[in-house]
Amino acid sequence: RAGGDFHLTLYGDSITAGWEASGCNERAIDMVTLGEYHVSLWHAPYQPAWAELVTNALQARYPQSNVIKTNRAAGGSTVQWGVEHAAELVPPCKPDLIMLGFGMNSMQESAELMSPMIPNPEIKGFQNNQLPAQQGVLYQIAAELEGVCIAPVHSVFREMTARGKHYLELTGNCINHPNDFSVRVYAQTVLRTLGVDGND
Repeated sequence: RAGGDFHLTLYGDSITAGWEASGCNERAIDMVTLGEYHVSLWHAPYQPAWAELVTNALQARYPQSNVIKTNRAAGGSTVQWGVEHAAELVPPCKPDLIMLGFGMNSMQESAELMSPMIPNPEIKGFQNNQLPAQQGVLYQIAAELEGVCIAPVHSVFREMTARGKHYLELTGNCINHPNDFSVRVYAQTVLRTLGVDGND
């Protein structure tokens, strides 16, 4: 609201890096070298990644500021990888707001972090995962720490499938990535959590 530079840092896995978005144009992190690389997928209908949609909506809502997005997401990364590399990848960005997007690659671990979309329920190894419990723990963390909020992406996707949306209508790779429709659901859920109209 006061104007000036606003640093938004995203830290997560391939979904946060923008994989499968038809208009993805993100800078992300290589999980092994920790070096930056360009994530680009360019075909109709050219849907930007959810990180870009959120950034654009924030910029439109606060035109007096300069929203500077830095994406530190790494495809294939787990929650543990995120913990191990947070200190070297996130603070140098001088973030005013950090969005964590881990979880899909840690779905069978104990409930600790993140609320991603649902994985393909027909894949045996994805069944009986810990994602619902992990989202519950996130709400407990948010209740204990000031300045933390949860975008309940997992609940939103579970509700859509409960109301009849087939998983193949939501996925970009038939496994665990969102398609263009679901990329917008991610962005809308995050923006609603921030109190910003997703139509901005």
